Amino acid sequence: MNVSECLDRLDELVAHCNRMQDHKNTKEGNFDNRKYEQECEKKYMIYQEIVRLIFVKYSTNDEICISALTLLTIIANEEKVLERILYEADIYGINLPILVAKESLKRIRLLPDRELCYNSDNDEDEENEDWYAAELQKHTALFLGSLCNSCNSNDMATLAVDEGGLELILEAASFFRMHMSTLHSLMWALFTICYDNMNNKSHFIRLGGITKTCDVLKGIYEIVESSQDDVIPEKMMQTRRHATALLYDVLRNTETAVNNSHKMERLRAMAVNAGLHDVLLMSIKLCEAVDVYEMSREMLLGTGYRGVIPKSIHKIHWAQK
Repeated sequence: MNVSECLDRLDELVAHCNRMQDHKNTKEGNFDNRKYEQECEKKYMIYQEIVRLIFVKYSTNDEICISALTLLTIIANEEKVLERILYEADIYGINLPILVAKESLKRIRLLPDRELCYNSDNDEDEENEDWYAAELQKHTALFLGSLCNSCNSNDMATLAVDEGGLELILEAASFFRMHMSTLHSLMWALFTICYDNMNNKSHFIRLGGITKTCDVLKGIYEIVESSQDDVIPEKMMQTRRHATALLYDVLRNTETAVNNSHKMERLRAMAVNAGLHDVLLMSIKLCEAVDVYEMSREMLLGTGYRGVIPKSIHKIHWAQK
């Protein structure tokens, strides 16, 4: 099967899988619903095996791997698929898609002049290696985030870290830090993996995650300041929200991390040295959302900021008390 045929077949499977789930939802409560679910489970397991084989055979083809990840993400939260990922990890584990994404990032970084090309966020330019490499990181993040939102979220989040998921996402965020569509998914996945998981947050800190997240926010504000448009794109606002929520959660809860390895005083100093105050002040200045404003304000107060906390230049619609 050539590349074009493989892509066509994957598109057909994705469409079929979406139809199956829609059909299953419409049969909720009907007498034959369980029978239909069993039929779907068999197909989901076949699709999972197809994705595994594709990762092995086409591991260096980003376009095909993106389609395979799309299919895998759709079925990732199905019970039998989750069981395989957890208990048959040597065959169906998340290490394989993570490895594929790592190798893709390595390849694109080795190509000449990519220190300039990776900044592109032009969704219309979809026929080049840079775009496919960025999309692969985006879809890998969506896959990992979807798993961590599953019923076994804590187990999955721990597994994602054990298999190098945090390193991958942070490296991709540093490289594609001006590519908002990709960055949005990366920040969401980071928040999902670290949320309410002390071990994962400790590892995030050891990897320099606070500094790298601050760098992401700095990049966003550099784009905003250089833009001639007064309207901040929705994707950029959501990326900022995920990054701010990640920092807020880490700074708020890390004191209770395993073995108290990261004391709050040391952690706050690390965050301040990474430029936390500057990005939070800019976040407040450009804030259009109550939650982002409140998180930024609390972090400033909690990390010893002694200056005047500004008001947003945008009108904030405060929630009714």
